[in-house]
Amino acid sequence: MVVRVGKLKVNVDKQVREATAKAAQKCADLIAANAPVGVSGEYRDFWRWEFADNETAVIYNNGPHRSLSHLLEKGHIVYDGDGGIAWSPAQPHIRPAFEQVKKEYLEDLKNIKITNQTSGGGH
Repeated sequence: MVVRVGKLKVNVDKQVREATAKAAQKCADLIAANAPVGVSGEYRDFWRWEFADNETAVIYNNGPHRSLSHLLEKGHIVYDGDGGIAWSPAQPHIRPAFEQVKKEYLEDLKNIKITNQTSGGGH
């Protein structure tokens, strides 16, 4: 028996980029949906994402209250009106969104269909 193995050309860049964009958008949407409202309500309205390079998506808050992200996510000390201090409890909204979307993203990557892409224009 003779088995001949030819070259297999596979390019999944487009499918990975599409899955990454889908995951980044969903993560930004989930963060915004579960973000604390606050006094102005602006914090939750400014969650965005963009590709940092061809394969890395970055999710960020570009609003006037963007510096609150880590404080709200992890909790922080606040000063009350009488000169005392208190603890403002964590309001996790970033990590839970990431964890949820990560599972879906990995499944989407597993489900990418790999097809042989021959060169030369033949079908």
